[in-house]
Amino acid sequence: MQDYERKKLCPKGSFWRISDASPENSPLSTLISSAASAFTGFTDLPGTAVAQTTGTYNSGQIVLDTTAAGYTWYIDPTPFDNTDDYLPTADPNIWKAIPGSEAAGKMDLLSVLLHEYGHVLGLEHSGDPRNFMAATLQPGERRLPSAAEQQPMADLIAQIKTPQPRQRARGEKRPKAPHRRA
Repeated sequence: MQDYERKKLCPKGSFWRISDASPENSPLSTLISSAASAFTGFTDLPGTAVAQTTGTYNSGQIVLDTTAAGYTWYIDPTPFDNTDDYLPTADPNIWKAIPGSEAAGKMDLLSVLLHEYGHVLGLEHSGDPRNFMAATLQPGERRLPSAAEQQPMADLIAQIKTPQPRQRARGEKRPKAPHRRA
């Protein structure tokens, strides 16, 4: 991607800054931070695809469509505060864009990024159209994982990031401990 393209997509810089008002160490904060680290860039994806994930766990990579399948991206400068451009619905994990707001008619980058990070963590699409792992998202809609879904995902992230002891290959001998003199 050329610099002029990046500036057009992200006019305030190429980094998505999490709001200073974010609740530190919350499961949602952990998810956003980890999802952002798996994001590798923008590309033109085929058809109506807005994102693509390859790999899982530490090798997972998320690529977003340059134009959000023609809808453009809504990048929320305060992702922990859904009240700026969204109205609540009967479902506490789904918000609808306020008509005429910056989010109206656009794809919510936060919803898409967290959904794709669910794939990085090994989650499949949900048959429930209200679930954040549903296969589709409507423009102007924000859909986030529930609190009950956030904590197990944050726990899985912690597990993935914890270095695992190296497994010896079959037949490989244990290294000898250094000889100590008494």
